[in-house]
Amino acid sequence: MPVEDSVSFLEKLAGERRILSLKSSSVSACSFLVSKAFKDKVLQILWVAPQKELVEERRQELSFFTQRQVGTLPAYEHFPFLPLVPCNQTASKRIGTLHNLMEQKPGVVVAPPSVLLERFVPGDKIRQHSELVMAEEELERDSFIKWLVETGYERMPTVQFPGQFAVRGDIIDVFSPGYNLPVRLLFFDELVEEIRFFDIDTQRTVEKRQEVVLLPSAESILTDALTEKARDKIVSMAGACGWSGEQVGQVIHSLENRRQTEGSLAFMPFLYGRLWSIFDYLGDDAIIVVESPMEVASTLWTTLEAMEASYEAQVEKGRLLPELDSFRLDFTEICKSLEEKRRLYINPPKVLSGDQGLSDNEPGLDKFFSDTGQELSISSRLIEPSLLVSRSGAGSELFGPFFNRLAKWQAEKARVNILAQSDGGLKRLASLFQHYGQEYQLLDGKEKQGPFATEAGLFLAKGYSVEAFELEDARQIFIPDHCLFKSSLGPKKRKKSTRAKKTKPVSLSEIGPGDLVVHRDKGIGRYLGLVRMDVGGVESEFVHLEYQGGDKLYVPVDRLALLQKYVGLEGKEPRLDRLGGKSWLARKAKVKKAIKEVAHELVELYALRKVKEGVSFEAPDEMYRQFEAAFPYDETQDQLDAVRDILEDLQAGYPMDRLLCGDVGFGKTEVAMRAAFLAVANGYQVAVLVPTTLLAEQHERTFKERFKDFPVRIAGLSRLRSRKEQREILSRVKEGQVDILIGTHRLLQNDVVFNRLGLIVIDEEHRFGVKHKEKLKLLARDINCLSLTATPIPRTLQLSLLGIRDLSVLETPPRGRVAIKTFLAEYDDAIVKEAITREIKRGGQVFFVHNRVKGIHRVAEHISALVPEARIDVAHGQMEPAELEKKMIRFVRGDVDCLVCTTIIESGLDIPSANTLIVNRADMLGIADLYQLRGRVGRGNRQAYAYLFVPSLESMGKDASLRIKAIMETSELGAGMNLAMHDLKIRGAGNLLGVAQAGQISEVGYDLYLDLLKEAIEDIKGNKVEERLEPEVNLSVPAYIPEEYSPDLSARMELYRWFSQIDSVEEKDEILQELEDRFGHVPEPVANLLEIMVIKSLLRPLNCVRLDGTSQENPRLTLTFGPSGPRNVDKLLKLIQKDGRLGILPGERLSVKMSKKEVEKRSFLKETARVLKELLKLTN
Repeated sequence: MPVEDSVSFLEKLAGERRILSLKSSSVSACSFLVSKAFKDKVLQILWVAPQKELVEERRQELSFFTQRQVGTLPAYEHFPFLPLVPCNQTASKRIGTLHNLMEQKPGVVVAPPSVLLERFVPGDKIRQHSELVMAEEELERDSFIKWLVETGYERMPTVQFPGQFAVRGDIIDVFSPGYNLPVRLLFFDELVEEIRFFDIDTQRTVEKRQEVVLLPSAESILTDALTEKARDKIVSMAGACGWSGEQVGQVIHSLENRRQTEGSLAFMPFLYGRLWSIFDYLGDDAIIVVESPMEVASTLWTTLEAMEASYEAQVEKGRLLPELDSFRLDFTEICKSLEEKRRLYINPPKVLSGDQGLSDNEPGLDKFFSDTGQELSISSRLIEPSLLVSRSGAGSELFGPFFNRLAKWQAEKARVNILAQSDGGLKRLASLFQHYGQEYQLLDGKEKQGPFATEAGLFLAKGYSVEAFELEDARQIFIPDHCLFKSSLGPKKRKKSTRAKKTKPVSLSEIGPGDLVVHRDKGIGRYLGLVRMDVGGVESEFVHLEYQGGDKLYVPVDRLALLQKYVGLEGKEPRLDRLGGKSWLARKAKVKKAIKEVAHELVELYALRKVKEGVSFEAPDEMYRQFEAAFPYDETQDQLDAVRDILEDLQAGYPMDRLLCGDVGFGKTEVAMRAAFLAVANGYQVAVLVPTTLLAEQHERTFKERFKDFPVRIAGLSRLRSRKEQREILSRVKEGQVDILIGTHRLLQNDVVFNRLGLIVIDEEHRFGVKHKEKLKLLARDINCLSLTATPIPRTLQLSLLGIRDLSVLETPPRGRVAIKTFLAEYDDAIVKEAITREIKRGGQVFFVHNRVKGIHRVAEHISALVPEARIDVAHGQMEPAELEKKMIRFVRGDVDCLVCTTIIESGLDIPSANTLIVNRADMLGIADLYQLRGRVGRGNRQAYAYLFVPSLESMGKDASLRIKAIMETSELGAGMNLAMHDLKIRGAGNLLGVAQAGQISEVGYDLYLDLLKEAIEDIKGNKVEERLEPEVNLSVPAYIPEEYSPDLSARMELYRWFSQIDSVEEKDEILQELEDRFGHVPEPVANLLEIMVIKSLLRPLNCVRLDGTSQENPRLTLTFGPSGPRNVDKLLKLIQKDGRLGILPGERLSVKMSKKEVEKRSFLKETARVLKELLKLTN
């Protein structure tokens, strides 16, 4: 049927028809027609996808076709009665969507099948407990903060995620459901002066508003009235059900604490009585689209069965729970509710009988299709990706089939729409078409007809569809780029921009009382906190430090630049230094000497390499460009920069020696494969050397998959190969019949002879033994060498090494990686069973971490009994290396569903199918361990889950609680895990500079070591480096950050550290502007502190170590110079003779008289800055 007739057919749903069905080989074609039919209608459409993994894909597709924002109604990852803390971000999305539905806002919402059986917070409760905030209206602050807590918001120092709020000075920040950005409210007493949306990254204002509606953040709203009502219900039910007083007490305690604790969703029936279903939220004219209803019905049935079994298990454990039916609709209720709504079925089954997919244990499933209405088969065709791209592997034109089809379509005057999800994808497509001389039009998204335009030609547009399809009668074709570049690729989530911004040093913001710090002049001491003291009648704030023997040191906050958080190797805490002692200076001198030797060695090695003659490759050719275009993802800018640098190195004529650093999954292997492709295209062989058999296996699989469409011969060499296989491979390598050889240190043995080796790729070189490293040095002496490492290299070290070590760093996570959902709970078999079963059902694998070898087999047996269908294996560090390796290889190959293991999960492993991590006794692990463990899952584009189990949430120690809270709060990729990364970065520095250097780092602390290294390298390069002067300033004015302005101690320390970097008036003004935006009105002590920082920046070039001043009757300044005296002393002496305001005082001091009139006009501090600027100008 023609498109317009199909559209007319669908439009009946908005009129007299209540049920219709569409049949098509392509659901994306149905999505296109539904969007076209209802684009101008004021309607609510609920699209039910058959699997929750398809929800995001369908959302992106419908967003493109409708050219509007499409919402989702995500399911929680667990049943509401399970004792898990609900995910804040999922709750926020749900409440935002439910609010829009309740307010009858038109639009499309995509949801998984479970939305049809769930019961939600009643819509009237969302409306009743929402808060309309208007500018220039009064709002009682304390009551508002109480409302935030009651409705599920969590108080934080700064707002990063939905469901959080922060209070600072005159400001309250709130990230409410329903908005993409957080809201900043500026108060003057009880008056809301301004309402602004702000950017999470910069914390700066983006847009001003006159009013906002703030929604509850959690589905369990815990106001006084509702908790009282819930308590009465619980007490009355307790007697009838025989619940113990202790059980009742625990539940009531959680309610009264206003905490969104584990299992808080189970309170909802107690709080509200009857919960709403999705059908209660939808308006009378809403349309429910059910995609693949057979699959949806089957999923509903199995979910209901699993829910019942899980509920019974919880009741048997003695959990106090409302009736099961208060959380769900049963199958009959779902079918009955559907019958009352307008609905469109996409591809319903033809025959409803047992032999057509309805199993005996799913009776009544046919009720779901009791009436599928009038049916229309649309004339569309699914285009299989295999018909667009050649997968012969024989070096034929990769995109030949596509361009042949394109010529045919163009001859038929068809409209061909090629869709890319990102700007990078559009550029890649444009480059491909330009190379083939193919004319195209680039659409900017502002076209009147949008995706529904019919003009013939080839068009590139930013958009997405799940499938490639053709609307045959309309001659319209849609091909998403993932069908051209890879045959099965999920949608890439649109991530926020990772644009560069000025970063503030934060190491001191991570400090807590009791932590060690390094004072550049006094040595290692213990931080005891910030103290406010009155000195000479002026209030100031000081950093309180303790040294050996209980000695105390109070450091003024304006001299914070002298302090750094002490970070050494994990488990090695140094002794405190003695104030006035000589050991610190001696240690610092010894480390400086060692650093100088390392710096000399690095500089010499680099210079030597640059004058050697090496293999020079030709520039990339046509086949290389095809290889590049076949990469199925958007490269990050870091990847593009690294590839560019490596290609330049390979064409330079001297042997490349480059280090490529980046976390697992950040794209190092792709960069290495492009270098390998260029080498092979130039007629050379490539050796890829890895530290373990397991990684060799992984790399071989990855390389073969990536190169399969090109004439490149790849072989693997490790102990997994038989002797006969090894001999055959070695013979082929010698004859030049293997282009890329991948293996362990086996590649370094004497019987491995290459025919024409042109590139060595070394993965994690630091993990090879000393003998292997020596052999490597000989092998790589005159050959291009690319080293890869997943150990982070500190940014300061990267900058220091510019010009003495070729280094490329991948710091941006790839697009499409989905943040890991992390849950915290007390151990519960039901949760473990559900997590493992769900992962296995979607074809994935599970890591179960139990970090004690003793009893690990018992744990494995218990899990095997819990989930009998799962293939379980055990791995731990006390096994023989060969046995451990075998077990890990079985897991990597997919022969094991759940690996019960200690924390030995290898850091270099990239297993896209492993997407669930369960950690038993998470409270016993350090934050770095937890961060690294969680990083082992979520490597593909599937949603990954991490479950952190502890014995008791109530009795968890403070340190463990803080560690786990930090992990829970940083679920986003690339989130600021600086503290966890310090130990890794030290290892990274040690790997790069030599193992001995890790010990030197521990002597003086990580930050100071890097400062000293930078100074040493600059010195060897011939650049004079002077230690940054930190003048002491005593001007008798209050200069500090009041606690009420920034209540959080770590945030205050971060601000002090940030202020200490000020080097100009411009920087001060920029900070002042940001403070006013983020914190509201800047109090006088803060403004004074900023002025003092500017004054210090003027004192440094004068070589002034101390400034004293008074603004009393006769305002004057006294400057004390350093041991080398003032700069340009001759000019200064001449100036003193000319200017009566200046005078010399004993002890290398200069006296400056100030004009009382000017001081009163400008302020003492501003006039001081002006005088110093004038003095600097005259003496330069």
